Amino acid sequence: MKPIFIFVQTLIIVNLTFAQSAFDSVLFSVEANNKNIQAAIQFYDSQAMLYKTGNTPNDPMVGFDYMKGSPVTAGNQLDFTVTQSFNFPTVYGNRKDLVNSQTSQSQYQVELLKQNILLETKLVCIELIYLNKMKSLIGARINHAETIYANYNNKLEKGDGNIIELNKAKINLFNLQNEIRLNNGKINGWIQKLTQLNGGIPINFSDTLYPMVSVIPSFDELEQLYEQQDPLLKSLEQQLVIAQQQVQLSKSLWLPTFETGYHYQSILGQTFNGVHLGMTIPLWEKNNTIVQKEMETGFHEIQIEQHKTEHYFELKQLYENYLALSTSYSEYKNLIETLASVETLEKALEGGQITVIEFFAEMSSYYATHNNMLAIEKEYQNVVAQLNKYLL
Repeated sequence: MKPIFIFVQTLIIVNLTFAQSAFDSVLFSVEANNKNIQAAIQFYDSQAMLYKTGNTPNDPMVGFDYMKGSPVTAGNQLDFTVTQSFNFPTVYGNRKDLVNSQTSQSQYQVELLKQNILLETKLVCIELIYLNKMKSLIGARINHAETIYANYNNKLEKGDGNIIELNKAKINLFNLQNEIRLNNGKINGWIQKLTQLNGGIPINFSDTLYPMVSVIPSFDELEQLYEQQDPLLKSLEQQLVIAQQQVQLSKSLWLPTFETGYHYQSILGQTFNGVHLGMTIPLWEKNNTIVQKEMETGFHEIQIEQHKTEHYFELKQLYENYLALSTSYSEYKNLIETLASVETLEKALEGGQITVIEFFAEMSSYYATHNNMLAIEKEYQNVVAQLNKYLL
């Protein structure tokens, strides 16, 4: 078996349950600490309270009029009224239904934001796992390159080697040292991104194991699961319900409103008191409101159909990428198993079967293939994460 291949295979088969729980712990932490999620929950909670405001009768009104008569013999007049206005009873029922729907709409919007942030977190973690794998692999290559450089240096000192071979080994070691510096810089950048998503609270994430990949169902099953769980679709559908309820509310607001109360009047030493009754006659104040709300309903129906169409083809493209990447990843693993091992190349070099230039060319090809496999594996994990977005 090839040393590098054994090393990577060992990484894959180490305690996957631990990797799964470590990965999930990051998602739990971000869900609890992310400032955008916290702000959204706070905002939509306040919106829910706002929706509930106004579904009560208007405040009572108290009126007082004192009018001096002219001439004096006409006497003074005093009027005192207490009135209460209210809508037709169906208005309050329609408003209550609308409030409930608007509150549900707020919850779906929070779920959508949370799902997008958790998916972003998952993709960041996948990128970090890939870079951590690369760090381990480059580290192993550096250790090997240092040994080769030391051997050629010793040979040159003993007169058995030549400067060309030593320079090749030195350049190889230098390139690897520069590669790991750049890789570490990328790791630090993604760690900062993870800290940002976690509300500024640092997270130590040095995993080299991807979470276990659950079985991806057929495309038709997956598409149905997405539609059942998609918070954006639920939000759009709820918006349609809200628009339909606003049509009903607008129709009920065309009914008369009523006013009742108490009226007291005093004039020329005489007093009068009794019941006050009033009613509005709906003529033009609510003109065109029903038509406007019905047009808005049509707009939301089109939005839902457009989202379903976009969602279908986006998911189909992801699914096809998943199938292609799954095949490519398997083929790369099989290819690496057939390549000459590092030990075999070293023995060929020592036996004079290949030159130093050929040795480093073969090594470069071997590691390039391995790097490509890790890159394909990362893309595969990215697509799987997006296909499983509905589970977040």
